[in-house]
Amino acid sequence: MVLLICCCQHIVAENQSQFFTDMNRSFSGQSLSYWKMYKAKISFCIYKGIQCNNRSNIEMIDISHWGLSGELPENICRYLPELKILRLGGNNLQGSFPFGVTNCSVLEELNMSSSSLSGTLPDLSSLQSLKLLDLSGNFLQGKFPMWLANLTNLEVMSFNQNLGFDQWELPENVSRLTKLRNMTLSSCNLHGKLPASVGNMTSLIHLELSGNFLVNQLPPELGQLKILQTLQLCNNQLEGEIPEEFCNMIELRDIDISGNMLTKLPESLLALPRVSSIDLSNNRLNGSISRKIGNAKYLSELFLQNNRISGLLPGEISGAINLVKMNLSNNLLSGPIPPEIGNLTNLTFLLLQHNMFNSSIPKSLSSLRNVIYLDLSSNGLTGSIPESLSEIKPNSMNFSSNMLSGAIPRSLVFDNYLTGFSGNPSLCVPSDQSYLISSSSEFRICAQARSRTMSRYTLPIGVLALIVFPGIILFLKLWFHKDKTVTSNKGTLLSSFFWAVVNISHRGEIIQSMTDGKILGRGGCGTVYKVELSNGIPVAVKKLHKYALTFRASTKCDVYSFGVVLMELVTGRKPVEKELFGEGIHIIDWICNKVVNKEAGLEVLDPRISESFEDGMLKVLLISMHCTHTKKSSRPTMDEVVQLLLRAADPLTSGEPTSNISTQQD
Repeated sequence: MVLLICCCQHIVAENQSQFFTDMNRSFSGQSLSYWKMYKAKISFCIYKGIQCNNRSNIEMIDISHWGLSGELPENICRYLPELKILRLGGNNLQGSFPFGVTNCSVLEELNMSSSSLSGTLPDLSSLQSLKLLDLSGNFLQGKFPMWLANLTNLEVMSFNQNLGFDQWELPENVSRLTKLRNMTLSSCNLHGKLPASVGNMTSLIHLELSGNFLVNQLPPELGQLKILQTLQLCNNQLEGEIPEEFCNMIELRDIDISGNMLTKLPESLLALPRVSSIDLSNNRLNGSISRKIGNAKYLSELFLQNNRISGLLPGEISGAINLVKMNLSNNLLSGPIPPEIGNLTNLTFLLLQHNMFNSSIPKSLSSLRNVIYLDLSSNGLTGSIPESLSEIKPNSMNFSSNMLSGAIPRSLVFDNYLTGFSGNPSLCVPSDQSYLISSSSEFRICAQARSRTMSRYTLPIGVLALIVFPGIILFLKLWFHKDKTVTSNKGTLLSSFFWAVVNISHRGEIIQSMTDGKILGRGGCGTVYKVELSNGIPVAVKKLHKYALTFRASTKCDVYSFGVVLMELVTGRKPVEKELFGEGIHIIDWICNKVVNKEAGLEVLDPRISESFEDGMLKVLLISMHCTHTKKSSRPTMDEVVQLLLRAADPLTSGEPTSNISTQQD
């Protein structure tokens, strides 16, 4: 007996050794080095991709995605009689299906997906132990293997992406596969009706028949699949109503019946308790969206676009709190966009274009802080665009082809969303942002009352002029004059200043004191005066120019004025010095004409300030030239000016480059 056991083990070892010899001979690929690296006498059971049972017989081969090319040895099951799992997917198995596999009588799993197989399939009915058969992504031809119905132990069957099969119909006896949990037959030339007997396959969890030529109505018997989680029937030629019985599939998570010719929606299908994705787009569905949709607490994706769905969009949709993507475009929905939609704060896609919505845009949309694409175009929306929408700023925002009126919110103009507002003749661009639109633009400039403009813009500009600028100038004054060797008559003027916001009761004496002799500087929007109040406090005052009173005043004008003050500070010159600059030449023109590089920049600096400050002064000079750029949009903001000045003051930073000073005056 011992001798017989030893003899059998020797034969098994010989057969297994012969299998690896044949594999190395018939296959090529770098990954085979995993086997060649082992010594000849070592156990095959420790080879990569190999698993043995307790008798040291190989029961699993997994060489999927090894990048191998060649043919499987015909005698594979004679060499490996106890083989249960054979995974060869993701390789290049040349030629037709290896006939020798039909002799693997105990085989439970056969995966040869995406393996470049061609030709016809042999009859595998003898593999009665088979539980998984995956031949998807190949080039199989001929008749579809109807013998599959004989493999009654099958749990997973996948033939998707095999377009070479002859036209075939799913047989009624497919219901014999009562243990089948996953049936994937997409894009394999399946024709005809979906047999009602599929409803008897009550173990199904995943049913995918997409990309075929299924016709006629969906059988209501499918509603018997009460544990089904995935139903994929998209891109067929199905028609008629979606059976009400589908609502019995309470475990459904993913429904995709898009790209068919279905004609009747509903109602309870959109409210299945566990559904997370519903795609019924590109059909001919009519009917309305039921209020029951609020019960779909797990729904994250809803695609109903390109149908004929009408009626109201119910406010109860806000109950679907996990919605991330919703596309209801190209339907016949009407009435108001429900304000409750603002409760769907997880939305990233909200597409409602090409409907018949005819209300104003709800302000609650500003709560959709995660939205990336927002499209309400081609509806009948009226009223103004809520200013609060400026807070969401999606990548794409489209309100075109409606009946909206009033001013476009300023931040949306600034962020170049204007193309998303076309086709609304009553919309206008705020007057202070008119420079952002071209002369050929369809948008007119908003007409606003002068008093409203002054109250909205002049006050904050004045506050900037009286609070922000003086603080920075004091900082610069202390910085440039911290060297004890500095003796500057100009410095005594700055050292006597105490900047403050002036009470309105002083306006009379301010106006009387605003004479030419009190001018500190001139900017693009006005002239700055030094006025000493009766209580002895000196202040700076700006007088504005005229399934600036023309609605275009902005902080950029004050940046310009501040740049002039910086120029006076670093050069020690007045804004206008006819003897030095020439007739009609301002300090800005003088500096821009004179300064072309670092050496020329040194010539305009105040000679009374120590040379140790030259680098810092050159940096400030360059900042002042940025501030006085002739093009408003090229001037920095005051926040940016502060940051540039702080960098210039830090000896550890290089600040702006000064080796080649450019005026940047267009």
